[in-house]
Order: sequence, then structure tokens, then C-alpha cells
Amino acid sequence: MCGDVVSPEEASRTAHSKLIDKNIKQDEQELSRVAKTTTKILLLGAGESGKSTILKQFKVIYGSGFTEEDVKSYRAAILGNVVLCAKALVTAMDMLQIPYGFQPAQFEARRLNMLSNAPLVSEEGDTNESRPEGRMPKVFDPLALIAQEEYFAVGGEAATPSAAQIVKQAVVFKADNLSEMEIRSIKFVWEDCGVQYCYKRKNEFQLLDCCG
Repeated sequence: MCGDVVSPEEASRTAHSKLIDKNIKQDEQELSRVAKTTTKILLLGAGESGKSTILKQFKVIYGSGFTEEDVKSYRAAILGNVVLCAKALVTAMDMLQIPYGFQPAQFEARRLNMLSNAPLVSEEGDTNESRPEGRMPKVFDPLALIAQEEYFAVGGEAATPSAAQIVKQAVVFKADNLSEMEIRSIKFVWEDCGVQYCYKRKNEFQLLDCCG
């Protein structure tokens, strides 16, 4: 008695099924091997604390480095941060009332004079110049007051230079396609001495840690 005759189509399906089973088994073995040799790390931390930076360092030191796609995405993120920081600074210039071109060194004598004439404040908050335990109030900042006076003297927000206006209008998510004018404007703003003074007061407004 002859055995069952298998058609060519059936034989092909059987061979294909066996190949799939073999590939699945190989994948399972590879996953098992990787699981045994892989150490998983959970990075926890607040925003801007360096979690992504640590991951990138691991990739550079122990991995295969960055792909071309990685480089493109990081470039866009870096340029986005540049625009975001520049916009934060020009916004803070008006919020803190600092004029562009403000040079603190020019007002040093005036600042010292204001300090010498300022009343001392006691621990209870009462003004009393005769008390030895008196101290200057923390909110008193002569240079900030001088900057404020100069800000209004030159016209306030109306005196904002065109470069700062261009930075204000720049779009963060389009930072990887900045125009030449936008790039020059960002450089102009950062090099301005008034903006540098504003940057020194970065504890008074929100600014990314990567700025500077």
C-alpha cells in the first residue's frame, strides 16, 4: 500500500512553517541571551537634572555612537534651546526693566553713593541707622534701581532694538531652519552688555540651565 501523496503546495507550506518555527526559536534564544547579559538602569530626577545627558554618554562610551538621525534630532533640540533662551532673555529685559546697552561699570560711583546713603533696617524691619545690629534689606539693589531709571529714560519697551524684536518673534519649533537675520539677531542680543547684566540676574526669572 502506497503512502499518502503530498502535493507540492502542501510541502512548500510545511517547509515555510518549519522555517518560521526555527526563526522564532532563534529569536527566543537571542532574547534570552541578551536578557542575561543586559543591565537595566532606571534614571529618576527632576527636569534639567541630566538624565538624558547620562544616557547619551553611555551611548557614546559603550554603544555604537549616534546615528545620522540622532544627530539631526539633537541639532534641532540644541537650536531650539538657543532660541528659547534668547526669547527668555529679551522678555526678561522688559520684565526687569533693563535698557539695552546698559553698562553697570558706568554707574559704579552712583551705586556706591546710593548704598552709603541707604538707611539700615533692623531685624524687626524698623528703620534705625543707630542700631549696630541693623542690616541692609535684601530687596535693596541700587544697580537694579539705576537700570530701571535708565530703562524709562530711554523710552522703556519702545526702545527695544530691532534685533530683539526679531528674537521675540522667532519660532522655537522651527529653530533648525533659522534665517540668517535671526541668527545675527540672536548673536547681537547675547553680546549686548545690558543682556549680560540681565543674565547675571537669572535667578529672578525662568531660564534654561543650558543658557550661557
